[in-house]
Amino acid sequence: MLAIVGAILCLVGWQRFFSLALLAQGAPAPSFEVASIKANKSGVNGKLGMGFQPGRLTAKNYTLKELIQGAFGVDANQIVGGPNWIGADRFDVEAKGDFSLSGFLPDAQGNAGVAYQMLQALLTERFRLVVHSESRQLPIYALVAANDGRVGPRLLRSDVDCQAVLDAIVKSGRQLAPPNPEKGPPCSGRSGAGRVTANAMTMSQLATTLAPYTDRAVRDQTGMTGTFDWVLEWTPAPGEYGGPGPDDIDRSTGSGPSLFTALQEQLGLKLQSTRGPVDVLVIDRVEKLMED
Repeated sequence: MLAIVGAILCLVGWQRFFSLALLAQGAPAPSFEVASIKANKSGVNGKLGMGFQPGRLTAKNYTLKELIQGAFGVDANQIVGGPNWIGADRFDVEAKGDFSLSGFLPDAQGNAGVAYQMLQALLTERFRLVVHSESRQLPIYALVAANDGRVGPRLLRSDVDCQAVLDAIVKSGRQLAPPNPEKGPPCSGRSGAGRVTANAMTMSQLATTLAPYTDRAVRDQTGMTGTFDWVLEWTPAPGEYGGPGPDDIDRSTGSGPSLFTALQEQLGLKLQSTRGPVDVLVIDRVEKLMED
């Protein structure tokens, strides 16, 4: 699962914060100075982790589809085409390049940060990956206020200045210590199996965080501005994102609420089914890993 880790990733997530328009750029993509991709045979229950440091990007036990998600800033439901193995075979990545923590942030035009451009180039080289972007009308969810606009007991408004926090992290090159260790770093979020938390994040960021769990794009239509703290907990059903898989024979799902029920009861929000334009990444070509 794409957990939010590392200093910069705690702030903005390894999610959609740059435009697929990057694919149309003609300039040569920057590349890592040294990079290694190796097969990982530990399986779906093996140790998984992502690391982001100045000049270094690491990934352990990630599928190619998950690496594409990170490199191009899309959710799994925005990737179209490709053989089944891109979502099954797992890999370890170790890469070094000339970039600071700000290399994980988009530039002023909204293009992918240099570290992600390097990851795109690496996947293109090692997997012969060829993609293009297009817009399609697809089923989506609209995140809206429920209960006549009354927020739920686990949704609290925040007064943290996230731009100031981000500037401080980029300037210092390290993550700020959380004022309250139980809440995590300011302007950050964490997602896991049946639990999503945030410390000073927007409704748009909540919508983006929910997308993998619903297998659809989610658009914020709450009309709620500013940032919020939240704790959302539910019980994923078998087969759902974050739920027990075929190898989890000893894992019990309990009897907690579904995501849709928990969202309304805990945050005072709900998801409405609709349709809308979604930017998708179409895989035109991909080959098995070229070993180092």
